[in-house]
Amino acid sequence: MKLVCDGLDLSDAVLKVSKALSVKAANPVLEGIKITAKEDTLTLLATDMELTIEKKIKADVLMEGETVVVGKYFVDFAKKLFIIHNGYPQK
Repeated sequence: MKLVCDGLDLSDAVLKVSKALSVKAANPVLEGIKITAKEDTLTLLATDMELTIEKKIKADVLMEGETVVVGKYFVDFAKKLFIIHNGYPQK
């Protein structure tokens, strides 16, 4: 999977879907965010089996694919993108 997208759009989408992440799940995949890159869309999906949130953003997809990433690490990355984009000082 290879793509180019706006960092602020990505950050916003990750923070929104992360609300559905399971904190201490019996099934580790419920702690992850599924990322799918297809055609001109990047789709992020998270679920705790009761609540599912999906967010789609525009992206220039160079190579299609899908994967699941650890949610808490991806959320930390997204927060840093937001901070860098908006010029807030890092702690």
